Amino acid sequence: MEVGQANQSVEVTAESPLLDTTSAGGDRVLADREIAQLPYTTMNPFSLQAITPGVVFTGAPGIARVFDNAGTASYGGYGLVAGGGIIAGDEFLLDGAPVTGTNGGRAGFVPSSEAVGEMRVETSPFDASLGHTGGIFVSATTKAGNNTYHGSVFDQAQNYRWNATPFFTREN
Repeated sequence: MEVGQANQSVEVTAESPLLDTTSAGGDRVLADREIAQLPYTTMNPFSLQAITPGVVFTGAPGIARVFDNAGTASYGGYGLVAGGGIIAGDEFLLDGAPVTGTNGGRAGFVPSSEAVGEMRVETSPFDASLGHTGGIFVSATTKAGNNTYHGSVFDQAQNYRWNATPFFTREN
């Protein structure tokens, strides 16, 4: 027997599909690096749902405070409602367990952004595996721990004298 000729070819394509046909919902996954490096002052990882397409902040800016679970209910997603209104009633999961509070779809517990490893935000229409809400579905996964002692410190100082003067105040 003689040694024959060897032909080998590898074809790589880097095209992304125009339409995701595997899921019904629109979602956004935020990894650990994005949660740590995106600029936000509340230290509330659930407030990052605002960067998901279709999610709008409907509350007053003063309620988005550090570690405040009331501000997490101030986000709405456009769903299938007559008139194109905002659907209320978000659902929050932390490591697969529901942490949704009883009043107004607020998160009953808000972890520190340093403790969250990944967060997924789903807007309606949802996939059939999700449910219990008509609003936004937020699922966060905490980081794995170890036996070494470590920690961090957080401080936020907000002095209203440092803020800019509102535009219409100067017009008087």
